[in-house]
Amino acid sequence: MGLVSIVRDKTSLYRAATLTLLALGFGALIAGFLSTSIWSSRPTEMTEDLIRFTIITAVISLILRFVLPVRYANSVLLVWFAYHVLLVGIVPVLSALLVTAAAVGVGSLLLPKRIPCRLAFAVISGLGVTQREARTSHVEQHAHRGSKQPSGIDSHAACGSS
Repeated sequence: MGLVSIVRDKTSLYRAATLTLLALGFGALIAGFLSTSIWSSRPTEMTEDLIRFTIITAVISLILRFVLPVRYANSVLLVWFAYHVLLVGIVPVLSALLVTAAAVGVGSLLLPKRIPCRLAFAVISGLGVTQREARTSHVEQHAHRGSKQPSGIDSHAACGSS
């Protein structure tokens, strides 16, 4: 299979270009680390943990790819989700899922039925509406009570907006 046949076959050309760019990018990363003092200034424990998690993720994802009928990227996502649950716990994960589900519900009411990327737009618009409602109700509660914010705290800053 010569160079001429690779150039004529677009799929092979894209595959060869992708692998070449991947190799060049990885080589540039290694050259950058070796030619500067960035590598020596990294905390050793954190770097070892990062390398360990990367290798473990790659191996588990490769095994999951062959055990389950999923693509490699989806198996990496499953492993990262399992890491996330193990590191932060189930309660924060469930609360984030509930907030996202509520945002999808609110955002779905605002969007037309046939729109590309409807789920992503529903999450974004739903979070925007719920955040605005939460900020408005927070400000109204303090105005209704007639109380002022404690010294040094702005009502908008307390709600997470600027």
